[in-house]
Amino acid sequence: MERASAVAIAAPPPDRGGLLPPLWPRGDLGAAFAASVGAFAAIAAALWLTVGAGGGEGAAGLAIAATLVFELTLAAIAVAFAARRGAGLAGLGFARPLRWRPLAAAWVGAYLILLAWRAALLALEALGLPVGALAEGNAIPIEAGYGLPTIALIGVTVAVAAPLGEELLFRGLLFRGMRGYWRFGPAALASGALFGLFHANPGVIVPFALIGVLFAWAYERTGSLWTPLGAHGGVNGVSFAAALALA
Repeated sequence: MERASAVAIAAPPPDRGGLLPPLWPRGDLGAAFAASVGAFAAIAAALWLTVGAGGGEGAAGLAIAATLVFELTLAAIAVAFAARRGAGLAGLGFARPLRWRPLAAAWVGAYLILLAWRAALLALEALGLPVGALAEGNAIPIEAGYGLPTIALIGVTVAVAAPLGEELLFRGLLFRGMRGYWRFGPAALASGALFGLFHANPGVIVPFALIGVLFAWAYERTGSLWTPLGAHGGVNGVSFAAALALA
């Protein structure tokens, strides 16, 4: 059953103009994204009320715990909407990949996109254009002196929970849902743009949107969510290791 689902995702039926079999109505896609934004707002508000203006390791631990809850909420939203229409985990892409090479291509390609973005910013800066707001990335909050529990919580959130929640929502649910109505190009661009905007940081919107398109390509080429999930986890895992080494 999983193998058949993978083939359906990777090989669009020619009689539908390159579209994939629709899994759920368009309204579900908008509702799922709205639910995710609502979850983000609720968790952010609760965190603000709890932490206030405080700092230190305790505040950082609370913030990362809230992030962990949020990423798991994204995963739960995707699974719930898929289950509501009878798609299940296989419909979200949890099937054996038809090929593994796109995983490496997506992993390396993500770094190339980030490097190209950085080079573009340096070129704009050399021309005298203001790029300060675009130069701030998503730094992993690790500081010297953090205890092992806090570091472990950050590692699990960054390298496991964030890839799982975001890939389930943006590739497994939104991109795969859009492919039932749109060809690959528009579906990848739209889901990638949402992925970039969702991070709410001007410095990463463009490169993350392009990475979202790349991960959608990996998903489509392999018929499996495991490939973009692996690439996403690999990128985040290396970033976590680098932040830990530099702390």
